[in-house]
Amino acid sequence: MHKMKIAMLTFVFVLTFGSFPIHALAMSPEEQSIYDLNVDRFNNGTRDNDKDVDLNDPSAYYGGDFVGVKERLNHIKEMKFTTVILGNVWKSSNFLGENTTSYIEVNEHYGTQEELISLVAKMQDEKLMAVADFPIDQLGDAHPIRKAHETSADGQWTIVDETLVSTMAKEIVASIDKYGWDGIRLTNTQNWDAASLESLIDLIKKEADKLIVMTLEQTEANNVDIFHNESLMQTFHDTFIQFNSGVTLYEQMQNIDRRTQLQVDRIDQLRMTYEMVELRMFPPTRWKTALTALFMLPGVPTVTYGSEIAMNGETVEEGLQMMNFKTEMELKDYIGNLNTLRQESETIRNGEFELLHNEDDFTVFARYSEDEHWIVVINNSDDTKKFSIPKERFGEDKVKLRGVLNQDLIRLTKDDQYNIIQDRERVEVYYVEEDKGYNIPYLIASIMVYAAFILFLYVVLKNSRKKRAANS
Repeated sequence: MHKMKIAMLTFVFVLTFGSFPIHALAMSPEEQSIYDLNVDRFNNGTRDNDKDVDLNDPSAYYGGDFVGVKERLNHIKEMKFTTVILGNVWKSSNFLGENTTSYIEVNEHYGTQEELISLVAKMQDEKLMAVADFPIDQLGDAHPIRKAHETSADGQWTIVDETLVSTMAKEIVASIDKYGWDGIRLTNTQNWDAASLESLIDLIKKEADKLIVMTLEQTEANNVDIFHNESLMQTFHDTFIQFNSGVTLYEQMQNIDRRTQLQVDRIDQLRMTYEMVELRMFPPTRWKTALTALFMLPGVPTVTYGSEIAMNGETVEEGLQMMNFKTEMELKDYIGNLNTLRQESETIRNGEFELLHNEDDFTVFARYSEDEHWIVVINNSDDTKKFSIPKERFGEDKVKLRGVLNQDLIRLTKDDQYNIIQDRERVEVYYVEEDKGYNIPYLIASIMVYAAFILFLYVVLKNSRKKRAANS
């Protein structure tokens, strides 16, 4: 069934748009879609670096490495993501990247510098943007920057001055030059003022002008390319953690900066799946509802690895499990469908956003431009909902609303309305197209194909009976 839907989507896109997805490296920051992973917990590609591995201890290393990520890039590409954050890959005290002591030396548990260079090159060959984390505060004692600048007892900088900013920029640029990063995510930024962070980013971009810069924490720095918004993430989380949540995020989206990350949880925080289960919700349904909003709203959809299998865990460490590639992956196909929609449609990525209805956990909004018109319906309640769109919305021409996720079809009624009826916890994305009535040649051709197939089965079965009769 899922493969049939994917084939249908591909067919729809070829007919509608006549193009293929644009490459990530040619996309602007706000057009990206991000997959955020932890190297140690993604895939173990070689046993050569399996040191201190204990799969029964959530605080220990699990054995994931650069070779393993490289082997599983197709998994990420099949979900159509454009950007991959590898997390903190540097020499550190644990798999979470704490007490980082270098921006050049890699964590030996993940592999070698050569393997990381090979991984980044492979990602770029596959048109995936490669991003790494760079903590800029609370570095380990052995980090060369830490040795040269004064810190408090917990490793926080006593003062962030021009010398520190300049030194740090040089170290990060050296790493970019060595490994070829397409983007960086600055972490541990919460104690940096906006002006100092802006200066750091300016110095880095002076040497790497095409680099995409994001931060893990929210900041007021104006030159960050992809913003984190803690309040918005919490609202996303609270909206979709359960049906009938009574929380709504859509009003906030009307004037959103398109470079804002859209996410429901973060790699260093508790998994949303855990809270879904605690509330006795069904995670796959909850995730489909949340993911539809993530990919159809204006902003940069960001998904934590393992969300495609509804990864769970009572703590942050337990929620960062080794990725299981053999389990049910219904959500993987669903994410791929949504990402395909977004990549194929300039309007979904950059078009206008209009909220048409938002009441009682039932939301209808439009994404539109001069070329396309989409209607997105999200029923986040436990009851069937209805909303009617007047004919005038789409001009004088008669149109039809064709659902591309569940193949719904809505036509104009006698009272000049397009009636949307959505079952509980169900979503749909409708493409608005001219209604030319029923395609008689297509229907005839379809009937002939089915008739020919039935005739073929009849002949095969008849010959099979004759053979069995002859052999008996």
